[in-house]
Amino acid sequence: MLISRSILFLTVCLVGASVYGLAAEPPAASAKQPSVGEGSCTGERACEGLTGRVGDNSCVGVQACTNNAGDIGDNSCNGENCAENSGQIGDNSCNMYSGNCTANQGSIGNGSCGAGVVDTCTENSGEIGDNSCGSLFACPRNQGRIGDFSCFAHLGPCTGNRGHIGDYSCSAMGSCDLNTGSVGNNSCYGARPPLVSKYVGACGNNKGSIGDDSCSGHFACNDNEGILGDQSCNVPVLVYDFYPQAACAQNFGVVSNGSCNALLPAGDPFVVDYRESCGTNSGSVGKNSCNDYIACYSNAGEIANNSCNAELACAYNTGLVGSKSCNAVEACQRNDADIGHKQCNDFQACMKPD
Repeated sequence: MLISRSILFLTVCLVGASVYGLAAEPPAASAKQPSVGEGSCTGERACEGLTGRVGDNSCVGVQACTNNAGDIGDNSCNGENCAENSGQIGDNSCNMYSGNCTANQGSIGNGSCGAGVVDTCTENSGEIGDNSCGSLFACPRNQGRIGDFSCFAHLGPCTGNRGHIGDYSCSAMGSCDLNTGSVGNNSCYGARPPLVSKYVGACGNNKGSIGDDSCSGHFACNDNEGILGDQSCNVPVLVYDFYPQAACAQNFGVVSNGSCNALLPAGDPFVVDYRESCGTNSGSVGKNSCNDYIACYSNAGEIANNSCNAELACAYNTGLVGSKSCNAVEACQRNDADIGHKQCNDFQACMKPD
């Protein structure tokens, strides 16, 4: 009987201790608490409705950061910016004027989405790296991933991006708009020196895969749905603003590394056909091939390595071209046969009549 009473007493003590412990813990101890850093949230209605966190010297301006529920770093969102933010904004981002980073739900890195402009990165729900989207209307409705130092231009690059954009890419007006594919580093008008045109973009509506250091030229690789390798579909650096357009545009095929790079034509660069190397390609182009003006335009066949490097060399080809072949002007234009290794390397050598 004595033992039973002792067990009952110990049980009651343990239950009481547990209840006391639970009652002593604050009910919201693990919940994120609103906080405002030094020098922040100054200005009429700044940080009104705040439930998130604001770093130092941020959200300075009329209605800055209203209804912010996310995390804002230091020196960010100064101006009428970052309203309805529920995402994460890094340091020195979303500054100047108004409308930057409105309704952001995603992640914005350091030094991005501002730099003296308005309405950048609005309704972003994707990931934006450091020092990116620094122009008027850049990166609105982004749902994909944008790397570092990308999407800079005079007006609106990377609108509605839902794909992957690497570093130093898409830095001309309209570049990579509506992209749902993959763009490598320094591509689609890359941003690394030497600087390129800022007025006509590349890789609009890309649905395919674009490698590194590729697609620099007016409308280059627009509507691409295929695979473009590294160092492909470019034009000479010094003539970005004057050279004709659309290298590898509407490509549905495969272009290997170092291919479909249009050379500078002789004479006045304004007086040339707009059709570029490998435009509307639906076939396969090997490495270091089709490197000249309209070299493999509308190719639907298979072209091996180191072939078709001349003007119109393999345009409209539907056959199989072996390696180191058709390296002469119009050498294999409209070809529909199988051409072997080191064949047809003279002017119109294997050209089929129209």
